[in-house]
Amino acid sequence: MFYLTKWRFGRNRARIRHVVTSMIAQARTADLYQQGGIPDTIPGRVESILLHLCLIVHALRDEGSARTFIAELYRVVFRHHLDPAMRELAIGDLSVPKQMRKLAEGIHGRGTAYAEALSAGEAGGAGLEIALARNFSLDSAEWLADYTKKQAAHLAQIGAIGLMRDDWAFAGKEPEHG
Repeated sequence: MFYLTKWRFGRNRARIRHVVTSMIAQARTADLYQQGGIPDTIPGRVESILLHLCLIVHALRDEGSARTFIAELYRVVFRHHLDPAMRELAIGDLSVPKQMRKLAEGIHGRGTAYAEALSAGEAGGAGLEIALARNFSLDSAEWLADYTKKQAAHLAQIGAIGLMRDDWAFAGKEPEHG
């Protein structure tokens, strides 16, 4: 078993930053909006970020020592990306925590639905498509379901050790070195 003890207490922030930056860049890929049909709106973009967050968490689901990393990943995404975005949208400062709580509850449901469908393999394909269509308000999510399966398989292949490295990338992207 590989232990991710280096993730504790904010150490290796550069690696966490790399994971989050890669995830958000991938969530903003034009193909998702053009071919996948994701609405190019604030809610569509947030859903895309949450989908990619669920994919990374799904890849680490069997790594017991990755809990600290997953918690830090959620914290960084919610605190440093989604919270400021909501404040920029002129959501009142007093209602932002309420909206963030609603998002956090929603990601648990999304993550569970996506994980069950991805774990079921081909049998879960329809379930994944239905979940994606519901969450993204799409009539058909076939392309997005295929994309999600491809990314999940790629991240599973990379695994926890691969995510610790600074040179990994999502499927279809070249790794950034630096």
